[in-house]
Amino acid sequence: EPPVATVVGSSNYGGRSAYKDLESQLVLVTDDAALRGRLDEEAKSMTKYCRQVDEAALSAPDRQAPLFVRFLARLLEDLF
Repeated sequence: EPPVATVVGSSNYGGRSAYKDLESQLVLVTDDAALRGRLDEEAKSMTKYCRQVDEAALSAPDRQAPLFVRFLARLLEDLF
């Protein structure tokens, strides 16, 4: 069944957006069959080439940030 609602706006839920940025979202709810069909097509097109990622994929060596990046991120996290 096609979706009846969608969220429009930022999907950034990090600390910066929660405390330092102005973020806005809109929840759109509809019973219009044509719009629901278009929402369904959009959702399918966004997930067409997606796959589920497991813990092994995330912990692979090529997915790890270099030590200097982790250090700088920790050092600068409160500035941004």
